[in-house]
Amino acid sequence: MASFDFVRRRLNIQGFRSLGDDAAAQVAPWMRFTPTANVVLVAVGTALGSPLVTGIAALMMAIGALTSAHPF
Repeated sequence: MASFDFVRRRLNIQGFRSLGDDAAAQVAPWMRFTPTANVVLVAVGTALGSPLVTGIAALMMAIGALTSAHPF
């Protein structure tokens, strides 16, 4: 259950304290979507040797880090 405790802690940090265990379990797989999408985008940019794609990835990550909204 360590991974569920991790998800529950992350949801609490993000302000979702009123979610029940069932709702938190449904959200758990989506908690990894944004980091995975960022890694894929950086990998594609690196594989293509494209500064544009890598720069777009960096910009999206910066928006997510500096604001409460994220492009994904």
